[in-house]
Amino acid sequence: MQIRPKHIRDFYQVIQGEEAHGGFFIHTGKTGELAKELLRDYQISLLSGQRLVNFVLGQSLKII
Repeated sequence: MQIRPKHIRDFYQVIQGEEAHGGFFIHTGKTGELAKELLRDYQISLLSGQRLVNFVLGQSLKII
């Protein structure tokens, strides 16, 4: 399943509603270019592919 911009916007609304300072969006699908732009604009870190594997293995993450 491809991440759609709506998914990112919805997640960002939850972050704002909880007064959080960011979030991790975790998925195993594809990420379109507009969704990637929104992730950058909203300062949400994407965990997918090797970054997700490293996270599961307990390796430290570089927070963007």
